[in-house]
Amino acid sequence: MLVYAAVLIACLLVLMAAHLGSTHQRKQVTLVCVFALTCFSALRGYVGTDTYAYHSMFSDFSNENLGDVLGVVEPVFALLMKTVALFSDNSFVFVVSISVIQGLLLARVAATSKNPLDFLAIYVAIFYLNFHFNIVRAGTAILLLILAMRVPKEESDQTKFYAFGVAAVMAHYSAVIGFVPLLLVRQRAANSKTLFFSLIVLTFGAAYYFVTAVESPLGKYLAYADLLAPDVTNSVSLSFILGVPLYLLLYISAVNKQNRVGLTLLFTVWLVARWLTSVFTLFGRVEIIINALLLFSIIELVLVGWKQRLRKIAVIGLTVMWLFGSLLGLQEETSIMDGLGISDGLYLMSPYIPYKFIWDEK
Repeated sequence: MLVYAAVLIACLLVLMAAHLGSTHQRKQVTLVCVFALTCFSALRGYVGTDTYAYHSMFSDFSNENLGDVLGVVEPVFALLMKTVALFSDNSFVFVVSISVIQGLLLARVAATSKNPLDFLAIYVAIFYLNFHFNIVRAGTAILLLILAMRVPKEESDQTKFYAFGVAAVMAHYSAVIGFVPLLLVRQRAANSKTLFFSLIVLTFGAAYYFVTAVESPLGKYLAYADLLAPDVTNSVSLSFILGVPLYLLLYISAVNKQNRVGLTLLFTVWLVARWLTSVFTLFGRVEIIINALLLFSIIELVLVGWKQRLRKIAVIGLTVMWLFGSLLGLQEETSIMDGLGISDGLYLMSPYIPYKFIWDEK
C-alpha cells in the first residue's frame, strides 16, 4: 500500500503547493501530475481489480471479427482492441493504450477547468484508483461525460457536446445515466426536433445492443440483478455519515437563485444514490457517475467571498476523507471482493497489493 500512498500523497502535496504559483504555473503543474498518474497506471503489471480481465479479453477476442468483439465489449474498446491487434499481440500494449487514452482525456479535462488544482485533487482522492485500475471503461466514459458537460450551453454549435456524449455511451453503456439528463437540460430551450431525434437514436442504439448482442455482455448485465439484492449484513457506511456534511457544505457554497432547482435535484439524487450504495454494493456504479457530475459541476462555478472559502473547506475535507478511505480499502481488498460475491476468477488475478510494474511480471 505504501507505493500508492507515496504517489497519491506526493501528487496532492504538489497540487497544494502550486496554489502559490500563477495561473499558468498551476496548469503546468496539473499537467505534470496528470503525466505522472498516467505513467503509474500505464506501467502496471497485473495490478487492479479489472486489469487481468482486460488482458484476458484481448488475448481471447483480439483475433475475432469485429461483430463478435462488439458482443463482448462496448464499441470504443472493441475498436481499440482491433486497432492494437493490427500492430501487436501483446495484451500489455492494449492496457497501456487504454491508460494513455485516459491520460489524454484527463489532461483535456484539467486544461479546460477553471480550478484545475481543486479538480485534480478531488479526482486523485476519489476517482483515480477506481477509474484507472478498476472500472476502466466506466472511468473513461465519465471523463468523456465531463468533457461534454464542459461545452458551453450558449454555443450555437453543439457538435462537441454530442460527440463527447455519444462517445461516453459507446465507451460504457452506463454513461447513458449521465448523458440523457445532460441532454434534456441542454435541449430544454432548444429545438425540440433535435432532442426528439437524439432520444430516438439512443433508444434504438440501446435496443439494438440488447436484442442482437451475444449472450456474454447481456448475461453480465442481467447477472448484476442478483448481486443488487440487498445484503442484510450491510448498514449505512461511515463514509456516508462523514461525507454528507461535507457534501452539504459544498452544496451550500454553490447554490444560488439561478441553479437552486437543478443543483438541489442533483444533490438529492446523489444523496439517495449514496445511501443505496451503502445497502446495495453494486449500485455504486450508478452513484459514481452522479458523484462525478455533482462535484465537477460545482468545482467549475466562479465563487467569491465566504462561498469560495466554504467550497475550499469542503474540497479539503472530501479529499482527506476519500484518500484515507481509498488507501484503507486497498488493505481490505479481499473482503471487498467477498462482499461482491467474487471468490475466484479473473478478478482475483490482479490484486492491488503488491504493486508491480510491467517488467516485474514473468
